[in-house]
Amino acid sequence: MLMKFILSVVCVACTFSGAYAWDFKRYNEHGDMIFYNIIDENSCEVTSGDDDPEYHYFGSVTIPEYVISDYAESEPVMLQVVGIGAYAFFKQEFLNEIILPQSIFYIGDFAFAGTDLYGIELPHGLYSIGRKCFAGVRIRTSDDIVKPYLPYLIIPNTVGQIDEGAFSNADIDILEFEKENTHLTEIPRQAFKNSSVRVLYIKSKIRRICEEAFSDCKELSGIHMNDGVQIIEDKAFYGHAKMKQLELPSTITDIGEDAFTTGFSLGIDVLYVNATRPPYCVAKESLGPTIVDRQGTYRYQITNTKLVVPVNSTNIYRTTYPWDRFPETSVSGRNTAGVSVPTVSRDDDAESIFSVDGSRRSVLQKGVNIIRHKDGTVRKVYRK
Repeated sequence: MLMKFILSVVCVACTFSGAYAWDFKRYNEHGDMIFYNIIDENSCEVTSGDDDPEYHYFGSVTIPEYVISDYAESEPVMLQVVGIGAYAFFKQEFLNEIILPQSIFYIGDFAFAGTDLYGIELPHGLYSIGRKCFAGVRIRTSDDIVKPYLPYLIIPNTVGQIDEGAFSNADIDILEFEKENTHLTEIPRQAFKNSSVRVLYIKSKIRRICEEAFSDCKELSGIHMNDGVQIIEDKAFYGHAKMKQLELPSTITDIGEDAFTTGFSLGIDVLYVNATRPPYCVAKESLGPTIVDRQGTYRYQITNTKLVVPVNSTNIYRTTYPWDRFPETSVSGRNTAGVSVPTVSRDDDAESIFSVDGSRRSVLQKGVNIIRHKDGTVRKVYRK
């Protein structure tokens, strides 16, 4: 029943927001004119003002949780704002920040594409993120002490649907998929393609990373996956330039063609695979491009990457195609039993600790620390 309700709300929203017409408009408390479409007797969505002369946004805009309507000849009623419709703020190039209420359930296609956002916090209650809705925007958290800004985007654990290209070409530094998410099972095709994501944390139970999800993310240097990821599709992380180490979880079963290659090599110094059985690779290029020497002979070995697997699995990796492309001398084992994430100091109720450059820390260190708390808030702590 819940899923039927979710789909019905999203479908109704798409029906209303496919056109640029709006049902009524209201000023918010800061004097910005917001345009709305009525969804039903209790709810509405923000929509585009199209050619209305008041459809212009500058700086920060706050969306209210409730608004009074006066649509047609009906009596004014209090409506809850449950969505941001398709194209609602499309190409509003002077929009820098959007403050969304917790009542927002969906964000439609291209809703914020073409804006210059530097600050956004996705509400806990958000379920659906539309196609290319944040394409090409800067998503930043302002910081008066640490320069440059430390963009940190959290995908809430209520999100169950992200459409193709939702954050493509976006300026995001640290990206986290929040843990305890039972709705979202995959990161869709081209979702973050050509974005500036540098550090990726997958804490939720994502099972599939789809084709080109993070391709051409040239700043990507760190990927942290929880157990649960099973399938990494073709070119999911293709074209990275700075990732020197990669650890794949024990649940990984399938790796697509050119999933991690840079175009010329695997581009990784050390590859840790915690699966006791070698993951299936759809092509020999899954582990790096095939090289043809001057005599026209194909060379399948990977000579510049060290492979580290569970200690009792070294032999099966050395004899399973295409993992046997790694020279035997480069394959080593380690005991992964009992390995756990280092705990952090809890004197400040911190869930995660980072340096100013985004590197994860296990404890507070001297200087400036970026602290993320269990409630999702982020603050700076200086330790002498």
